[in-house]
Amino acid sequence: MKALLAATLIVLSFLTFNCKKRPRIVVAGSETMHEMMTLLAEDYYDTQDKYRVRVIGGGSKIGIKLLIEGKADMAMSSNDVKETILEQIKGEFPLGKIEVAFDGVAIVVHEKNPVNKVHLEQLSDILAGKIKNWKELGGEDRDIKVYIRNQNSGTQAFIKEYVLRKKAMGELVFAANESREIAPGA
Repeated sequence: MKALLAATLIVLSFLTFNCKKRPRIVVAGSETMHEMMTLLAEDYYDTQDKYRVRVIGGGSKIGIKLLIEGKADMAMSSNDVKETILEQIKGEFPLGKIEVAFDGVAIVVHEKNPVNKVHLEQLSDILAGKIKNWKELGGEDRDIKVYIRNQNSGTQAFIKEYVLRKKAMGELVFAANESREIAPGA
């Protein structure tokens, strides 16, 4: 028993001695950016031996929440971060936004669906639950099933603002639709 205990202590102290504990940088947020940031973190890890980077997804809102709470060093957002949020986060260090990429959003339907064009107004009404059947768009008599990203997603926030509430159509149109919500069940 004594020999086993002594061997264990040597291994543990050898492992502890040889493993440099690196300070950790936590990057959290956008699922859209998660994979890209994970690859960048791996490359960064290979170029230096001082810091470890931990990348956490969960959505843009989660990243900003963790940054505000001091649980993340960087937040990833696939939606523009408003200046009011930046003011809320501002602490002893300067804070800024860095655009690293642009992502695209695609609205897709099954390839066998005969409807090949949906206008912004119609798409907005689909998301709001006003248009519920493909026959209203010239298609078959079938229910429309809407799938959208989770509540913490910057992509969902973008769809809500620019498609559902039609921000790209101007401030007057946006103001008229500002209270529009995505239909329950999406």
